[in-house]
Amino acid sequence: MSNSFLNIQEVAARFGRSTSWLYQHYKTIAGFPRPIRLNGYNLQWNSAEVDVWFASRVNPAYRINDNAAGVYDKLLAANAALL
Repeated sequence: MSNSFLNIQEVAARFGRSTSWLYQHYKTIAGFPRPIRLNGYNLQWNSAEVDVWFASRVNPAYRINDNAAGVYDKLLAANAALL
């Protein structure tokens, strides 16, 4: 199984925040996965670690078994806004 990585734009989109916000706050978010640096500058996160972190932060009351398109993304964005 190969690891896939997310760049800072993709992780910021999951938060519903800007990349500059993520650059400023990723070190202080409790339990947030540590990124790796490519070429000493570009930040990349393991997508599985980010998914686990998000899943652990979603309020259990919002965990629904709904396969409707976009429902989970909207819930993640709503919970990320609470950060």
